[in-house]
Amino acid sequence: MAIKSLRPIGGSNKQKKAARGEALRFYREVVLSYDGDECLIWPFAKVNTGYGVIGVGRAVKLVSRLLCEEAHGAPPTPRHEAAHSCGRGGDACVTKRHLSWKTHSENDEDKIGHGTRTNGQRNGQAKLTEDLVREIRSLKGTLSLSKTAAKFSLSRSHIKDIHSRKTWAWLE
Repeated sequence: MAIKSLRPIGGSNKQKKAARGEALRFYREVVLSYDGDECLIWPFAKVNTGYGVIGVGRAVKLVSRLLCEEAHGAPPTPRHEAAHSCGRGGDACVTKRHLSWKTHSENDEDKIGHGTRTNGQRNGQAKLTEDLVREIRSLKGTLSLSKTAAKFSLSRSHIKDIHSRKTWAWLE
């Protein structure tokens, strides 16, 4: 996961910054020693997707990834992700019992099961809304691919993928 931006704790720009070393101290003294089953929520900096981050040297690291490595050893491959069995990674859960190494596909399947996958317009990369997709589908057979594509400023292949449910398949 790429770190796009940091947001202050609680989302407020007026929030005070944590004292120097406070987050690292919390990680060492609280997170590493926590052995409960309930989600322990990271109270410090988070990426825009809600995952907790911490400064390590000059780098900013995902707390869940550091913790997974601490609890389970190095990932099987550099592409493995620290997956949350609780489905609350985006809420900054840092409970080591909830973490395991999974491939991107395995982690994505978990997100579908948890209902936390950002499908459609919930995805920050989405250019369409559910209503627009429904409208595009309703035009199938009445307007050519080219005209539909022009109307919505999309490519013909994108329209074809929507019609065939290659994309937005989950949307009724």
